[in-house]
Amino acid sequence: MPEYSIREYIPQEKSKDMKALLSAYLEIWNKPKTLKYLSYTGLAFEKKTVREWFSNHLDEGVHYYAAVDSDRQILGIAVVRLDRVSGFDLGGLGVRKIARGSGIGRSLVKHALHKAVEEGFTAVDVRVYADNTPMLRLLLGMGFIPVRMQHNIRWDGGDLIHLRKILS
Repeated sequence: MPEYSIREYIPQEKSKDMKALLSAYLEIWNKPKTLKYLSYTGLAFEKKTVREWFSNHLDEGVHYYAAVDSDRQILGIAVVRLDRVSGFDLGGLGVRKIARGSGIGRSLVKHALHKAVEEGFTAVDVRVYADNTPMLRLLLGMGFIPVRMQHNIRWDGGDLIHLRKILS
């Protein structure tokens, strides 16, 4: 299991964070197996679009947490959106292939849950494609429960399951 720490990246304010996160995000999110679970359209995420998101993420309530090894390589990324009206949403989670199965995804979810509690939220929402068995297993094992399902959402007709964890 690789040693890593979890830290927040703030690309809107830090150019080093922009460079490191942009590179890792595009690499992780655009892998064909990962893309299937993170894209509604099946189209690759473009550098220009992602850079634009990163350039104003704080204004949108979006935060990026990453698992980083001792060589400062980003092994996994969690994207969360905090909104005082609509709630706390885990919007995306991706782990590099070389680090899968090492607990990084679980650590990133735990970190997001901790941040939700710190911010005063009482629940965390996440949407997962019904065929993303590893992510569903992870979330169900951490106490998330299905609350809704949307059919034929993905380009190939994949269904989306909305899960929620009530925080105590």
